[in-house]
Amino acid sequence: MSSTVASAINELYAAFSSQRKPSRIDACPCCVPANEFCTLLNTPLRKLTAEQLSAFASSLLLTAGNERDLRYFFPRILEISIHDRHWWPDREVVLEKLALGHWQTWPDREQAAVIGAVEAAFHAGLQDPSDGAWNIDAWLCGLALAGADVRPFLATLAEPQNEGVLFAYYEFNSAPLQKGKLENSFWSGNREAQQPIIAWLKSAPVQQVVTRLQQLKYG
Repeated sequence: MSSTVASAINELYAAFSSQRKPSRIDACPCCVPANEFCTLLNTPLRKLTAEQLSAFASSLLLTAGNERDLRYFFPRILEISIHDRHWWPDREVVLEKLALGHWQTWPDREQAAVIGAVEAAFHAGLQDPSDGAWNIDAWLCGLALAGADVRPFLATLAEPQNEGVLFAYYEFNSAPLQKGKLENSFWSGNREAQQPIIAWLKSAPVQQVVTRLQQLKYG
């Protein structure tokens, strides 16, 4: 874990530190068994494991919990999402919870800490040639579904040192892009949220980079 990501996660916990642990969690017992709630409420937040949180995090604000619960558990949920790419719920699901929880009404420090943690993970993902495009796709989709401004993240992706990841991200989306869509299945039913990214991918500066790298790759 990079020092930047670690610092951003520490700030995330600090920003939400005033959120009290729930005394109980209301939920559909078919989705999250009662014994799991005991574990969630009796374990220190930063020691909750991915396995312990998985069912609750995926059901949160659908069939389990409320906005207060989201704000208490979210730092740990996001931390696990950053470090475990194979965890369920996926990053897109985790970030979409923010929209369900009306996060843009939360205190400025909480909002900034969320964006700061995702931004640090986004930057770290750009350094990984094998998973760079996957990381970018997941974070951009999740941010858009949360209603966050994706433009700063797109600007980072457009920086010259990130051209390789930009190209991989474009190629991942190239076929559906011709139909005005993006590849990630989590976009389903959210056509409007895709539009800023689609417009960016079709913009002249991005197309210039893509054309140049296509010529180098394919001749």
